[in-house]
Amino acid sequence: MTPLHRDGTLNLWVSWLAGMVACTIASEAAWPRHTVDASLQGADGVRLGDANRDGLPDITTAWEESGIIRVYLNPGLSQITQPWPMITVGKVSSPEDAVFVDLDHDGMIDVISSCEGNNRSVYVHWAPAYKEQYENGSHWRTEPFPALHSKSMWMFCTPGDFNQDGRTDLMIGSKGDQGTIGWLEAPDQPRNLESWIWHPIQSAGWIMSIQVADYDKDGDLDAIISDRKGPQSGIYLLENRISQRPSRNDGWESSLIGASGEEVMFIDARMLEDKEPIIIAAQRPNRVMRLSSTNWLSKFESHPLTLLSGPWGSVKAVAMGDINLDGRVDTVITCENADGNRSGVLWIAGQTGENKLYPLLRDISGEAGVKFDRMELLDLDGDSDLDILTCEERDLLGVIWYENPTL
Repeated sequence: MTPLHRDGTLNLWVSWLAGMVACTIASEAAWPRHTVDASLQGADGVRLGDANRDGLPDITTAWEESGIIRVYLNPGLSQITQPWPMITVGKVSSPEDAVFVDLDHDGMIDVISSCEGNNRSVYVHWAPAYKEQYENGSHWRTEPFPALHSKSMWMFCTPGDFNQDGRTDLMIGSKGDQGTIGWLEAPDQPRNLESWIWHPIQSAGWIMSIQVADYDKDGDLDAIISDRKGPQSGIYLLENRISQRPSRNDGWESSLIGASGEEVMFIDARMLEDKEPIIIAAQRPNRVMRLSSTNWLSKFESHPLTLLSGPWGSVKAVAMGDINLDGRVDTVITCENADGNRSGVLWIAGQTGENKLYPLLRDISGEAGVKFDRMELLDLDGDSDLDILTCEERDLLGVIWYENPTL
């Protein structure tokens, strides 16, 4: 195994497209790590939103082993490296995901949690009606959606107005024998949870990612998803056809984008500055897949990057951004199984021209941490470079962010 040096330097073997090359990275220390909250067990994912409407990005996280849903309020630049003010907005067993949404359009940001294990339910954590009560967890109220209660091991949720009626619906995916992905339709009165209607789209083995946007440019929200397990595993585009089929329950067209039969973890799908779509996917155990096309509806070409044996864990999540401010798109990777002297958070510098065969893989986290999750890239400390917000659930690092040393 290639050693992880004390100063954070990595000597890494990688395979990019046609061949295998060895890369020795210039000496550099791991990035400074700052803790948002490490008081519970099993931090499982980070999602962003402006919870208190102050213009700053806040965080919501599900703590799986502790059975707690929390909101973290951004304290501002002067205290950004300190633990953040927190609100415990709900207590549910086996929560796997939490996401912000103003579900009843009352101006107060609620939270949706998706739960697996024996719970197998999706909950709304209703924010209090008055702003002065928002930071008091005793004023929050938790209710399950009856249509999904005890029905499946729910893994991920993304809000969106899928039928264009002005109300916020939810697209939700699950795993296991009854795994599925579908959308939960909001009624006229969203607080009447009995009236929410579940519309399944297709069966699933283990949904990891759900990203929504108008990918086919027809005015409604579509979705790109990753399914980790089972005979349908891969990356799919779900095209919204609800407006064309108002009286039917098959208002979506599913098409495979790539990674068929592979164990695809988290993905990042977006349109880059050159206006061409690109998807990067973490493909377990040791591959980052880059898929590119001329538009979202055309065939995607796959370009795998395989990380050979070395001091890092198995890939879990990926995200794109210009980490070193050189004008090129870089890739950040988080890992599971990063025990011992392995690194759990890394980044690959973007390449152009002849340098495409020599990707540079750099350490971020050092040896601390074992099981990291999805991440967000954003400038938390206001110095104009991208920091990395993520969580770690085995070494009890909790909700954390790494400070980019570029500036």
